[in-house]
Amino acid sequence: MSMTTITSIIIDDESKARVNLRNTLTRYFPEVIIKAEFGSPVEDLQELKDLNDIDCLFLDIEMPEMNGFDLLQNIDHSNVMVVFVTAYSSYALRAIKANALDYVLKPIKISELEIAIKKLLARKKMLVSESQRDVYSQSVENTIAHFNKKSTTKITIPARNGFKIIDSEQIAWIKADGGYSWIYVD
Repeated sequence: MSMTTITSIIIDDESKARVNLRNTLTRYFPEVIIKAEFGSPVEDLQELKDLNDIDCLFLDIEMPEMNGFDLLQNIDHSNVMVVFVTAYSSYALRAIKANALDYVLKPIKISELEIAIKKLLARKKMLVSESQRDVYSQSVENTIAHFNKKSTTKITIPARNGFKIIDSEQIAWIKADGGYSWIYVD
């Protein structure tokens, strides 16, 4: 069984704080993969605008020139989970309103970070499930469109290890088997 991983970026203006968080994550949470670290949101803003393949930002709040909340307003983080890691408890309500997944206070306690990691993993699993449901729903719609309009030639079908895309013209016959269907292709 493969381990679910969380790809992440650490953003904190204090290098010691970045090193501490990186070392803690690496030592205790091998499922968290750190793709990059940034110390200045203003200087690194261009690089932070491309968050493809990133699941999580571990984000400090109090930073010179641009705080963590300002950074979030300047990047598209709609598909990225945010965990604030800060020394200030006074921003917790604002973090909730910014849709943060969690809020970890410095100095970091392993138990608090563990709760955040569990939330990240659960959320990622849920997002993957939703994505698979969306693919399946699209497949059903494509199949219906094909048989009703003959406009779609490719359909997506669930398979043991994910999904397969086949040309509907290749379907020779379909056999029902309980809650499953066997699709035979030429």
